[in-house]
Amino acid sequence: MIPRELKRLRALLVDRLSEQDRIKELGRLTTLKFEELSLTIAVRRDKGFGAAQAINDLSSDWAAQGWQAAGHDRGSVNADPRFRNAGNGDFRLTPTSPALRPVFRQIDLSTVGPASEAGSANW
Repeated sequence: MIPRELKRLRALLVDRLSEQDRIKELGRLTTLKFEELSLTIAVRRDKGFGAAQAINDLSSDWAAQGWQAAGHDRGSVNADPRFRNAGNGDFRLTPTSPALRPVFRQIDLSTVGPASEAGSANW
Protein backbone atom coordinates (compact mmCIF):
# COMPACT_ATOMS: atom_id res chain seq x y z
CA MET A 1 0.00 0.00 0.00
CA ILE A 2 2.61 2.58 1.01
CA PRO A 3 5.08 1.75 -1.81
CA ARG A 4 2.22 2.17 -4.29
CA GLU A 5 1.31 5.57 -2.81
CA LEU A 6 4.94 6.69 -2.86
CA LYS A 7 5.18 5.66 -6.51
CA ARG A 8 2.04 7.67 -7.26
CA LEU A 9 3.46 10.67 -5.39
CA ARG A 10 6.73 10.42 -7.35
CA ALA A 11 4.75 10.46 -10.60
CA LEU A 12 2.79 13.54 -9.52
CA LEU A 13 6.00 15.39 -8.66
CA VAL A 14 8.18 14.07 -11.50
CA ASP A 15 9.24 17.57 -12.52
CA ARG A 16 10.26 18.65 -8.99
CA LEU A 17 13.67 17.12 -8.29
CA SER A 18 13.94 18.51 -4.77
CA GLU A 19 10.72 16.73 -3.86
CA GLN A 20 11.98 13.45 -5.37
CA ASP A 21 14.77 13.36 -2.75
CA ARG A 22 12.27 13.97 0.01
CA ILE A 23 10.01 11.18 -1.27
CA LYS A 24 13.00 8.82 -1.38
CA GLU A 25 13.81 9.71 2.25
CA LEU A 26 10.17 9.24 3.21
CA GLY A 27 10.29 5.75 1.70
CA ARG A 28 13.46 4.92 3.62
CA LEU A 29 12.03 6.17 6.92
CA THR A 30 8.74 4.36 6.35
CA THR A 31 10.60 1.10 5.75
CA LEU A 32 12.60 1.59 8.95
CA LYS A 33 9.45 2.31 10.94
CA PHE A 34 7.73 -0.84 9.67
CA GLU A 35 10.83 -2.88 10.53
CA GLU A 36 10.76 -1.39 14.03
CA LEU A 37 7.06 -2.17 14.32
CA SER A 38 7.65 -5.79 13.31
CA LEU A 39 10.44 -6.09 15.87
CA THR A 40 8.28 -4.51 18.58
CA ILE A 41 5.42 -6.92 17.86
CA ALA A 42 7.76 -9.92 18.01
CA VAL A 43 9.35 -8.72 21.25
CA ARG A 44 5.92 -8.05 22.77
CA ARG A 45 4.80 -11.56 21.85
CA ASP A 46 8.00 -13.28 23.04
CA LYS A 47 9.22 -11.15 25.96
CA GLY A 48 6.24 -9.14 27.17
CA PHE A 49 4.99 -5.59 27.23
CA GLY A 50 7.88 -4.07 29.20
CA ALA A 51 10.48 -5.21 26.69
CA ALA A 52 8.38 -3.90 23.79
CA GLN A 53 7.81 -0.59 25.57
CA ALA A 54 11.58 -0.17 25.97
CA ILE A 55 11.94 -0.32 22.18
CA ASN A 56 9.28 2.36 21.81
CA ASP A 57 10.98 4.57 24.42
CA LEU A 58 14.31 4.31 22.59
CA SER A 59 12.61 5.10 19.30
CA SER A 60 10.98 8.22 20.78
CA ASP A 61 14.31 9.45 22.16
CA TRP A 62 15.99 8.84 18.81
CA ALA A 63 13.24 10.67 16.93
CA ALA A 64 13.49 13.73 19.19
CA GLN A 65 17.27 13.80 18.86
CA GLY A 66 17.01 13.48 15.07
CA TRP A 67 14.47 16.31 14.94
CA GLN A 68 16.81 18.56 16.93
CA ALA A 69 19.83 17.53 14.86
CA ALA A 70 17.90 18.68 11.79
CA GLY A 71 17.78 22.16 13.34
CA HIS A 72 14.30 22.12 14.90
CA ASP A 73 13.42 22.90 18.52
CA ARG A 74 17.06 23.11 19.57
CA GLY A 75 16.10 24.55 22.94
CA SER A 76 13.63 21.74 23.69
CA VAL A 77 14.31 19.08 26.29
CA ASN A 78 13.11 15.50 25.93
CA ALA A 79 13.23 14.28 29.52
CA ASP A 80 11.21 13.09 32.48
CA PRO A 81 9.56 16.26 33.87
CA ARG A 82 9.89 14.87 37.43
CA PHE A 83 6.39 15.57 38.69
CA ARG A 84 5.96 15.33 42.46
CA ASN A 85 3.43 12.50 42.35
CA ALA A 86 1.78 12.08 38.96
CA GLY A 87 0.22 8.77 39.99
CA ASN A 88 -1.88 10.64 42.55
CA GLY A 89 -2.58 13.65 40.34
CA ASP A 90 0.12 15.97 41.74
CA PHE A 91 1.73 17.43 38.62
CA ARG A 92 3.74 20.09 40.41
CA LEU A 93 7.40 19.99 39.45
CA THR A 94 10.12 18.88 41.82
CA PRO A 95 13.03 21.31 42.37
CA THR A 96 15.26 19.11 40.15
CA SER A 97 12.86 19.08 37.19
CA PRO A 98 14.50 19.86 33.84
CA ALA A 99 11.38 21.88 33.04
CA LEU A 100 12.50 24.49 35.57
CA ARG A 101 15.44 25.59 33.46
CA PRO A 102 15.54 29.37 32.95
CA VAL A 103 13.04 29.52 30.08
CA PHE A 104 10.15 27.83 31.87
CA ARG A 105 7.92 29.57 34.42
CA GLN A 106 5.81 27.28 36.58
CA ILE A 107 2.16 28.30 36.90
CA ASP A 108 0.33 28.42 40.22
CA LEU A 109 -1.55 25.12 40.39
CA SER A 110 -3.51 25.95 43.54
CA THR A 111 -6.54 27.02 41.52
CA VAL A 112 -6.27 24.37 38.80
CA GLY A 113 -8.26 21.13 38.74
CA PRO A 114 -11.51 19.89 40.25
CA ALA A 115 -12.80 22.05 43.08
CA SER A 116 -14.64 20.78 46.13
CA GLU A 117 -15.75 24.30 47.01
CA ALA A 118 -15.76 27.44 44.92
CA GLY A 119 -12.18 28.60 44.52
CA SER A 120 -10.39 25.76 46.30
CA ALA A 121 -8.54 22.98 44.50
CA ASN A 122 -9.32 19.40 45.49
CA TRP A 123 -6.08 17.41 45.60
